[in-house]
Amino acid sequence: CLLVYFGETGYTSVRRLFYGKADFVGESQGIDYSSVNEIQAYIPQIHALKLSFPLLCCDITTFNTEQIEWTGDFAANCVCSEEDLPGLTDQERVNLFSRVGW
Repeated sequence: CLLVYFGETGYTSVRRLFYGKADFVGESQGIDYSSVNEIQAYIPQIHALKLSFPLLCCDITTFNTEQIEWTGDFAANCVCSEEDLPGLTDQERVNLFSRVGW
């Protein structure tokens, strides 16, 4: 009896790891995520105390930079560049960092 109870509980626990249940609240508003400029996205960054702005750890040509929470010279703060990684092709540099998109 105990074996059946714990077996069922274990099975249910493991199943929940792979098959979840989403509860949606409300209806779709018909507004695309990428069309709202005020929405900020997760952009991989490194924050260093001695730098005014974070270092961007991704290819900034693949997304709208208005999604970044701060304003500044994004190209100068992007470490996925020819100046930072000389000798690598564009594709090799992109493969080293996270890809951002929606």
